[in-house]
Amino acid sequence: MIQYETSDILVGDTNITEAVETSDDLFFSETYVVTGSKLCAGKIYANYDLIIIGDLEAEAVEVNGELVVNGNLKAEKVRCHKLVCTGRTWVGDMQCDEDVLTKFLTGNTVQVQGSVMVEDALVVADECFVDGNIMAGEGISGSGSLHADGVVVGDYFDLDGNVEANVYEIATMFEAVSSNIIDSDNMNGRNFDKLLKKLLDDFWITVIQKDEDTIIEELSKCAKNQRVSFEELCYLFGEISRISYMDDIANLRDYILVKYAESTFPESLLTYETIEHVFTDMLREVDFTELDYSAENLLQFTFSLKIVTTIFRDELEEFADKIFSSIGLRYSFVQKLFERG
Repeated sequence: MIQYETSDILVGDTNITEAVETSDDLFFSETYVVTGSKLCAGKIYANYDLIIIGDLEAEAVEVNGELVVNGNLKAEKVRCHKLVCTGRTWVGDMQCDEDVLTKFLTGNTVQVQGSVMVEDALVVADECFVDGNIMAGEGISGSGSLHADGVVVGDYFDLDGNVEANVYEIATMFEAVSSNIIDSDNMNGRNFDKLLKKLLDDFWITVIQKDEDTIIEELSKCAKNQRVSFEELCYLFGEISRISYMDDIANLRDYILVKYAESTFPESLLTYETIEHVFTDMLREVDFTELDYSAENLLQFTFSLKIVTTIFRDELEEFADKIFSSIGLRYSFVQKLFERG
């Protein structure tokens, strides 16, 4: 074993050493920065933070602090407090106490107590267990299983094993947002046509108890005038009716729906006796900047995005950030995904 104590080269309080390629085990007793094209060893142990300026390859890497690799990482076993790798990461078994950030990650078994952010793709061979959220710029694939609080992928989700997580495909969601009709058979394996039909059935039963012909006629005219689907307006009217039974507007999603209805419905619907107070009283009393966003399903989430990109252009960043934060994602990250195409 090669042991690294206090280095002869110090920058401030930081130990500096050159990378080596050896079959011996390495032990770093202090925080170290290792520079060179590649650090290659049998097993690597570090009592504190270990920063590699270059590639890292080893049988096993065990770091009690943060492991930073400014290059690619390849190891059969990795255990660390936190991992930041600017290149590609190949691991057999990985355990991290906090977050993992890397460009690309493939592993047999991945266990992370924090969250995982991968710029490109995550490939799972056996099992991926994450206490927080997983965000992959391109997508997730493999034959393994996955457990996470929430999963957000830019393009695809193609995992063969068991999945225990709420999965959001950004490309699919924005494809739905860009159209006027919410038609999402391919959204995360869910049949949203059936969900929308159920919502419309509930609308007919609970909302239109009288003046049915009048309301249907007004919604039909509005759909033609506003170039919005009739089904969408029925859904919106049903949501406004739901809000009308509340004491106040306490969810940013409901505020977004009310503002959309206010800008879309004709005066005859805005002054309809059972919902008029939503626009005259409830809307006037709410401060939207103090509201948090929550959605119960992907249909609600997608519909909110459609609205904010349509009528909240001046406040788009503020609203979109709150919406995406509800699934553990910053809007700035989403913007970067689309800038990359």
